[in-house]
Amino acid sequence: MVLALLIKTTYFGISLSQGYYVYRGSCIAAGHPDSSSYFEPLDNLVDTGVYQPDYRLPGPGAIYLPLRMVADAALAKDLFIVAQLLLDVLAVYALAFAAFLLVVAGLMAAGF
Repeated sequence: MVLALLIKTTYFGISLSQGYYVYRGSCIAAGHPDSSSYFEPLDNLVDTGVYQPDYRLPGPGAIYLPLRMVADAALAKDLFIVAQLLLDVLAVYALAFAAFLLVVAGLMAAGF
């Protein structure tokens, strides 16, 4: 799991330094022109109580909205990125562990 975290964090740092983003709104969160359309309705919901504009599915809201309710928009986006990174590392670990279990089960079935 530590190896997955190291690799994912290194890749994340490299991708931040490449400048593929269009704007930087905070310390680590960067985006493209359509990125704000996912967060703007949630920011409006926290600030004004109205979820608008609502032309995007509210998928990121499950993680972003609780963060945005306790922090400002820039910090909430940074924490959102950290949560994505940690969930990504957990998914890589779970996949590697499942593959390990399958290989061990295959070896045991083969008589090794």
